[in-house]
Amino acid sequence: MQTRTEIIPNGELIARTRILLGLNKTDVARKAGVPHSSVIRAELGRGVTPKTAVGISKALGMAFDDLFTIKVPGEAGETNGQAQ
Repeated sequence: MQTRTEIIPNGELIARTRILLGLNKTDVARKAGVPHSSVIRAELGRGVTPKTAVGISKALGMAFDDLFTIKVPGEAGETNGQAQ
């Protein structure tokens, strides 16, 4: 059962934007002020911290809402406590 809010990245869009800007993952991590592993995690579509999400958004010059989805427990789209 999901019991906490999650920030889910659109990993494909993050990677595409990074590549189109001519940046590597280390560049994004440095600009975002987060570890390199956090950028990898985001590009794989795994949940990230608010600091990571905001940092990546700023580093790529994109709106937070374009790159990330916030999943709140009990919101529509969940079945048996699991996100769809």
